[in-house]
Amino acid sequence: MCVGPVLHYIQIYMMDQIEESGEIRGVGVDWVSGRVYWTAVEAGRGGQGGEQWGALRVAAADGRRRVTLWRRRGAEPDDLVIASEQGWVIWSERGAEPALLAAGLDGAGARELVARRVRRPAALALLPPARRLYFVDGYHDALRSVALLGGDLATHVVFAHRPHDAPQLPKNLTDEAYVSQWTRTCARMAVWEETLWCATARGLARLPRRARTAPAPPPQLPRARRPVTAVAVLHAVLFPPGE
Repeated sequence: MCVGPVLHYIQIYMMDQIEESGEIRGVGVDWVSGRVYWTAVEAGRGGQGGEQWGALRVAAADGRRRVTLWRRRGAEPDDLVIASEQGWVIWSERGAEPALLAAGLDGAGARELVARRVRRPAALALLPPARRLYFVDGYHDALRSVALLGGDLATHVVFAHRPHDAPQLPKNLTDEAYVSQWTRTCARMAVWEETLWCATARGLARLPRRARTAPAPPPQLPRARRPVTAVAVLHAVLFPPGE
């Protein structure tokens, strides 16, 4: 969720506000504790050498007990999701060290969930029953997914601005099945059952949740080294029980 460039707030229950001096990029709520999490990008100031900082913060639903869980110079955190069953907050990092990052809901144990083969992750969507995280990589214009425990990386959609202008994945990604979709990259998305809803500049796109797989090759019968002179057919219908 992105809002204006000057002063930013998260609206709570139509009454309370949590003030944020940075630019809010993503927001999520832990349904167990009721706490609000958000990512923000702070513009650099004189004492910080003009560099921007990225931060992950949390507060109670009434705006109290605000805490910065993670902060890094040069970072650009974007979207986030809450995996309440695992006790994790997961966010996309688009800065100098792009990755999908995860930490405990208290900010402890921040680590890279996916770092290799990710260049500019943005929109996130979590499907808890499948324990699978979906994300958009803006550099490759691809919608991909990964298991929450890491690994099992799959490509679902490669975005194209025009039907004849489908972007090409790098050689190390072309072994995965994907479907080209004529639309712009997802700004934000949500997943439900077998569908991924992708919010774009042109509207909502309905995309398949499961990656398409290549059809299995037809079975190959063994070759006989010598000419076949006779063929016998054995079938249960031809033989009474007990024979």
